[in-house]
Formats: sequence, structure tokens, C-alpha cells
Amino acid sequence: MIAGAVAAAGFATGATDAHAQEQCFDKGTLSYVDCPQPPPPPPPPVPVVEVIPPWTGPYVGAHVGWAEGDFDGPVTFNTPFDVGDFDVSGLAFGGHIGYNYQFENNIVVGLEADFTGLGGDDREDNPVTGFPFSESVQVKQNFAGSIRARLGYAIDNVLPFATVGYGLYDYDYSAVALTGAPLSQFNDEELAGGLVAGGGIEWLLNDNISLRGEGLYYFVEEDNTISIPPFPASVIGLDGMLMARGGLSYHF
Repeated sequence: MIAGAVAAAGFATGATDAHAQEQCFDKGTLSYVDCPQPPPPPPPPVPVVEVIPPWTGPYVGAHVGWAEGDFDGPVTFNTPFDVGDFDVSGLAFGGHIGYNYQFENNIVVGLEADFTGLGGDDREDNPVTGFPFSESVQVKQNFAGSIRARLGYAIDNVLPFATVGYGLYDYDYSAVALTGAPLSQFNDEELAGGLVAGGGIEWLLNDNISLRGEGLYYFVEEDNTISIPPFPASVIGLDGMLMARGGLSYHF
């Protein structure tokens, strides 16, 4: 009687332990065995990090360099006076703003606008043969600006590029007849517009800072009439402007 009670208690304890250990009854062997374990949960998904190409995004910067406007004569008030050509050159300094987009094949396209203040002037003086006059003609460049498309190919942190767009070039021109003191004079300011094109290379120093060197040519051509009594009107022509500059840009 007592032995049977002990056996029953043992059976109950075994069943409880088997349940606690997640055992299952195997009908083939008529015994408890370890239950099959469920497969482990799948690993959490790896977060997708969007990689932005280094040249993609907006930027702003400053530049400094040298600009030379090309003007030609003849400005002939009285033969044989002819002032010939003017090479008006000086310091160029300003700022630029733009946006680049880099494709998967490393082609980079962009749009940029810039404004540049210009220094420099040129002056020609000459006496008038047979008259108690001398004549003076002066040209001074003021500023230039442009909006341009850019196309380049990124080689890691180096970007060679070409650029083309529309540019403006502002300048003054004047003339004066002198008899020791000014006798008569002429002054005017012109804003010439036309194609601007060029190219350069840019180096990305880190995620935010780049250095560049570039050259631009402004294809701005126009003729301007100078009228300075008592001499007949004459013409001075603008043939274009060349600018070479270096720049520093901050990329957002």
C-alpha cells in the first residue's frame, strides 16, 4: 500500500518535471522525450544606410583671381591719332553659389551663379597734330556675373569640369579733349551680355570643404560710339573678357 503510494507520487513528480522541462510523450517508445525546439527567430534586418555621393548637394563659396577685358580701336578723333587696343586688367574677387548632383556612374551635373567685382583700367593719351589739343580715352571694368551649367566626372575627391552659360560684363568708357584743362568730355557705362564658357578642376578636401581653379571667357562683343566735340564721333569695340580665378567652397 505504502509502496504504491510512493510510486504514484513519483509518477506525478516525473510528469510535473517533464512538463516543466517541456518534454513530450513519444507514443512509439511510450516514454517522455525532449520536445522539438522551434526554429530560432530570424536576425533583425540590417538597417539600410543611404550613401550620398560626395559631390551631391548645395554649396556656397568665394573666389579671387585676375580678369582682363579686351577693347580695340580705332578711336580716331583726328588723324593720325589712334589709341589702338586697350587691355584692361585687374583683380577679380567675388562669390558663388550652386548645386551639384552626382550620378552612379560618377557623372556630376550642376548649376552655378556667381558675381565678381573687377578692378583695372587703361588710358591712352595723345596730342592732336596741328591743334592746341590733346585727347585722352579711358576704359575701366566694374563687375561681371554669370549663371552657368556645369558638367564633370568625379574621380574620388577630384572633379574636372566644363561650364557654359550666360554672362554679364559692366564697364565704363570715357574721353576728354584737353587744352591744359578739359575742353569737352564724354562718359558712359555699358552692361554687355553674352555667352560665357570655361572649365577647371575642383578638389574635395573633406565632406564640406573644396578648393578649385578655373578659367572663364566672356564672349561679349559690342561697339560703342564716343562723341566728343569738336571732333567727329568715333567707335571703341569690346571684344571679350578673360577671367582666371581660384576659389574655396563650403558644401552642405
